[in-house]
Amino acid sequence: MAAFEAEGYTTRTNGMGAAANRSWTSLSVSNASGNTAMTINVQNNLVGPRLDYSLNFTTAGT
Repeated sequence: MAAFEAEGYTTRTNGMGAAANRSWTSLSVSNASGNTAMTINVQNNLVGPRLDYSLNFTTAGT
């Protein structure tokens, strides 16, 4: 199992085509871990924005 904070992303990429003006934004949420959540408003069938994460597993899983 891996757990990480959504706002701890490595790279943020905007959407493409009809979703080019869409992007992830941080939102203050009092009951979220660290009081921050990531949110987006994307409609179906759009190539929406994405958040990428760099993870380093120091021990192999089974």
